[in-house]
Amino acid sequence: MKKLILLALCAAMCALAGCSRNTPRGVVENYMSCIQKGEYDKSVQYYSTMEGKDADQFRNGFSKKMKESVEDAGGLKSYEILKDSVCNDSLAIVWVKHEFGNGDVQEDVLELVRRDGEWKIDPMSK
Repeated sequence: MKKLILLALCAAMCALAGCSRNTPRGVVENYMSCIQKGEYDKSVQYYSTMEGKDADQFRNGFSKKMKESVEDAGGLKSYEILKDSVCNDSLAIVWVKHEFGNGDVQEDVLELVRRDGEWKIDPMSK
């Protein structure tokens, strides 16, 4: 019986940990991690964009531009999420600080929107 309770507790903890990734902070954490690893194509999945053919073109162009910009700065050395705030059911703001390989330090404010139950970064807010 104790093993069954322990197993149920572990399953609940794993489920909660998985859900936390869809918080504004979790989305930005995943996004920044992709950029730091050089996974620019993967990073754009965290953006809220238009639908259809134009969306693919936008994501490809944005990914290419981001790659050039980050690599010109010597790559993303580190990042820190400074603060996050959920304004309402469909809008959140996350403040992030990042340091590049060339020593430049930058702070950004990212707006996130919630669509179909998922938080996504609004690429037009940057």
